[in-house]
Amino acid sequence: MWWISDNATGLGTLYNGAGAKQSLVVTIPQADPNNKNTPLGTPTGTIANSSPTDSLLAPGKPAAFLFSTIDGTIAAWNPTVAVAHGAAPPSTQAVTVVRTSDGSSYTGLTSAFINGQRFLYAANFTKGRVDVYDNAFHLVDLASSTSTRTQPITTTATLRKMLSRMTTCRAITCPSTSSDWQRHCRYLCAPRGRFAL
Repeated sequence: MWWISDNATGLGTLYNGAGAKQSLVVTIPQADPNNKNTPLGTPTGTIANSSPTDSLLAPGKPAAFLFSTIDGTIAAWNPTVAVAHGAAPPSTQAVTVVRTSDGSSYTGLTSAFINGQRFLYAANFTKGRVDVYDNAFHLVDLASSTSTRTQPITTTATLRKMLSRMTTCRAITCPSTSSDWQRHCRYLCAPRGRFAL
C-alpha cells in the first residue's frame, strides 16, 4: 500500500501496490482553520508509525501515519481518532499534531532511533534545515537537548543519509570560496504536487 499526497486537494489517498486507488481517503487539516485563504491542508509526504507507544494521539491510540505539509504542520492519523459523529471507523480525518508559525514548510518526514528513542525529522524547505521532534511531538535540539528549531548536521554523510529517506532531495551549489561543505552546498528537498514516501 502507498499513500499519495494530493497536495492540491488536501487529501492523503491510499493505493495498492498495483496502483489501484483504495477506498480510504484521509483529509489533512488546514494549517490555520481561521484563514480563508488556505481552506485546505497541503500534504507533501507520509511515513508510517508501527510503534504502539510513540506518536500518541490519545491514550492507547498511536498515529498509524504521519503527514508533512507545505504550510509547516505535521498531521497524524489513527483509524479510531476523529471519527465523524455517527460514522464507523476507519476515520477519514487526520489531526494536527505540530503547527509552526515561523514560515516553515515541511516537504518530507522520516524517523530514526537514537539510543532507543524515536525521533521525527521534518525537512524544512523554506528554512533550509531539518526540524526534529520527539515521540510526543515536542521540538528538540539533539545537540544540546534544548527546545530550539534547528538540528545541527555535522557531516555530509549524516545529512545525505537522513535526507535520502525523505523526499526527492538535491544538492544546490552555492557561491563560496570556502572548502567547508556547509558553506558550499545546501541539500534541499524539493516540494512536489504529489508524491509518496
